[in-house]
Amino acid sequence: MRQRAGVDGEQTVEGEFEAAAPGPRPEDITNAVLYAVIQPGHAAVDEILIRPTDQAR
Repeated sequence: MRQRAGVDGEQTVEGEFEAAAPGPRPEDITNAVLYAVIQPGHAAVDEILIRPTDQAR
């Protein structure tokens, strides 16, 4: 098992951090990129912003 720094500098086992801080899943990123690349030539997707829905703005 690998350990890394967690929230507020605490040590956490890999995988535990992701469970404690839910965010976009890999398939969410994939879907956003796929959406951007399948648009017709006359449409431009200039920017994609993906963040957790509970994140402060």
